[in-house]
Amino acid sequence: MFYYFVEVPSDRPKCDGGPRRGHFFPLKHVDCMLHLLIKADHIKSYYQVQAKTWPGALSYGLKDASVFVVGLFISLMLPVNPKENTGNLVLDMLTAMLKGPLSKNKSSMIIPMLYTPHDTYVVTERADSKPTDVLLVGDPCEGTVRLSPIKAKVWQGQTRDDDGMHVLARIAVDSDSVKVPLPPLYTIGCSPGFIMAFWMEWPPEAAEWVTRDRPGGYPTRKVVAYVYELGCHVVPAVKDARYTEIIEDFIALDNDTEWSLTFARAEQVLSEYLTSEQKACFILFKHITIEVIGDIAISNVVTSSVFFYACEQIAESRWTSTPGTCILIMMKRLLHGFRTKTLPHYFMSGKNILKNVPNPYIKTCCQNLERLFADPLGTVDAVLNKVNFKSSTVANDIQDILKDISTFSQDGNITKSFFSTLYQVEAYAVQLGVESGKYADALSALLDLRMKASEACGRDLDVESMFRSVMGNTDIRSQWCFALHVDLCMGTVVTQRVCDGKPSLHISEVFGPEATSELLDTAVPELAAIENGDVGFAYSVMSDLISLKRDSSIIACLKFYLREYSEKSGDALVLPARDAEALPYAATFRAFGAGKTSALYASQSLLITVCSMYVQLFNACLYANRLEEFREFLPRYRVLANSQGTASSKNLRVIESYMAGEGARSARESEGRTLLMMLM
Repeated sequence: MFYYFVEVPSDRPKCDGGPRRGHFFPLKHVDCMLHLLIKADHIKSYYQVQAKTWPGALSYGLKDASVFVVGLFISLMLPVNPKENTGNLVLDMLTAMLKGPLSKNKSSMIIPMLYTPHDTYVVTERADSKPTDVLLVGDPCEGTVRLSPIKAKVWQGQTRDDDGMHVLARIAVDSDSVKVPLPPLYTIGCSPGFIMAFWMEWPPEAAEWVTRDRPGGYPTRKVVAYVYELGCHVVPAVKDARYTEIIEDFIALDNDTEWSLTFARAEQVLSEYLTSEQKACFILFKHITIEVIGDIAISNVVTSSVFFYACEQIAESRWTSTPGTCILIMMKRLLHGFRTKTLPHYFMSGKNILKNVPNPYIKTCCQNLERLFADPLGTVDAVLNKVNFKSSTVANDIQDILKDISTFSQDGNITKSFFSTLYQVEAYAVQLGVESGKYADALSALLDLRMKASEACGRDLDVESMFRSVMGNTDIRSQWCFALHVDLCMGTVVTQRVCDGKPSLHISEVFGPEATSELLDTAVPELAAIENGDVGFAYSVMSDLISLKRDSSIIACLKFYLREYSEKSGDALVLPARDAEALPYAATFRAFGAGKTSALYASQSLLITVCSMYVQLFNACLYANRLEEFREFLPRYRVLANSQGTASSKNLRVIESYMAGEGARSARESEGRTLLMMLM
């Protein structure tokens, strides 16, 4: 069995031949750039939007078989080819249509789909098998295997004689006969790749994976148990570069009696439990690997095994704070694997993925990887250009970092670089998290920045001073909402500091007397007063309390807020917002400018947000088993919902059903029936 983990310690890695440009490798700069690009949601999978809208649960049950959609595209981990994807959705779709199946182009991208018959399993022993089952012949850790039918007559015309043993030949799947509701794949230059896949129980060769030690905490024991029950599949070992995502053996010659074990279904499920930062790091890792390996047909199992092993070893927080370091760790492991021609399979740790890869291929890959480490700055440039960073919203910040790299690579003064460039950029990453309402992510980024700043200046910096430094020039209401999250999570008093010396009022005037015990005894900005109409402020606070699972606090604060708001707004239903920043999606409002359109948007957005807060209150009452407390708010919500339209009407019907006693009595019985929020 093989185990490994290569740590990368500092900004001065020893590379073969040494870095060609300067003497210091700017690892912290790379971490900062990639962190910012990921936070700005710029590192995306190939046609991510289309993949997210895929119908169903990525599996289809037919009469005689099941179809499982697998691969990097559906897992949102497929690198974009900049030559084929310009970023212009309409143009890309038209190009894809011309290159796709409509033009009879056989080289369109394949989305792998495992066609799994219900009546045939792969078994390792004849005992307890069915006549339609097939026996696994060979050691999957050594390479491809063969399948021998338990009863050869069942497979007449589909077997070959191999030294007196019947072995199953490759079986093609007629895609025209597989009736599953697929989206119009030609619009993105893709076509379904149905491949015969016989199901097999979790193989003994992968038993170690189930009990493996995982310092990084990924995947959890519950997920491991679920994946174990999924088993694996045995698919034809086809020599086709389009299927390298699921064929996990190197195929030198095409032989129609050879089969290969694939854990594509297991990987697809595991990918659902990855963070967006981990997926982005994989996409970048894959970009680099494709760049250095070129056209050599190496199975996806090489990069996926290195990546999933790294996920097991590296703490989740590091993928967010130091993505460049994580990628460098994987690249060093990949280089070590090609140097020694030894790389363990992720699930079957006793299998050496590179064992059957010809030595000339190994040598070429190794040389290309060594050139990468000899010129790391050139590689950084190549990767940034591959992801088209100049089209990102943070392009100017990336340019600032790149300018500083040329200085740092000569003098190695990371303290100067940190305070002159990196600090401001990482502070902006915190602000991006606050702007999008992801307060937990923003807090994590703030604490990480605090650690780096403390290290750079040689003394511990407190959270409150870091908060003021990072958030000082932003809107005071956004500051306060984030400060509340910080205070509730860390026991600080940042909310009070936000209001020091500025117009403010006591929290009880906005969220009622119980707010001091349910939340904090603190001040809130005067702009957040109920009469100022800033429902977005209250909605943001409640949304954060939902993420913190504080149902009791939501009930106490929203009951007071909605009573007061209803009384003050009267028949108008909503209060006019005092300023544009008080409107939900303020940036959209500013884009409209003045006039009837902006006035209509303002009124509708306020109404939608108020309706959503009633839904927030109902959900909290439902989950806290305090549903009766919502009854006094039902008449007002009925008026609001009826003035809105279809979505609110559906919510109203569900609420009325529960209030009439027709819904589930227990919140836990009704999980999955939480009402749709009409905003966010």
